[in-house]
Amino acid sequence: MHAHFLQIIPLYRLTDTASVCRDGVVADADADADAVSFALQPAVAQNSSLRSGEAVADRLRARVLAADAASLAAETTYSVEIALFGEGRFYSRGQATLLLKNVFKDYPPSGFRVDRFTRTPSAGFVEAEMGTSASVGRLKWTVRYQVSGGIWKIREMVIERADE
Repeated sequence: MHAHFLQIIPLYRLTDTASVCRDGVVADADADADAVSFALQPAVAQNSSLRSGEAVADRLRARVLAADAASLAAETTYSVEIALFGEGRFYSRGQATLLLKNVFKDYPPSGFRVDRFTRTPSAGFVEAEMGTSASVGRLKWTVRYQVSGGIWKIREMVIERADE
């Protein structure tokens, strides 16, 4: 006898005028823009390559808003490419942690909005903007993921001023 587990999943609307189809369930486009509806689906392992784009984007948003450099760097590949204001190079996870700590210190996050998530079976791409209390205004984040062994890992981050 096999045990079946269900998980509650949030459904997010990307715009006020469109419905979002997520794992075969459509969210109502007429609902309040801030509303979140829920559905049940078979549970999937947390790091499964089947994890939704919303979950990947939500985790990125949570890490950035918490200025949690260590957790963010822990989600990178062994060597991650980070471009900060046009200067890019490869970093180990430890180096990435130090760099991201400095970014969060110099540009404290005050908001984080995911503008787009695109995914293929083996990769994902997030475009987002981070509000900051620093005088530079908003920062644009572009994050590329790869799926390896069923686990989503960040392979590249580009952080630049949103007005550039």
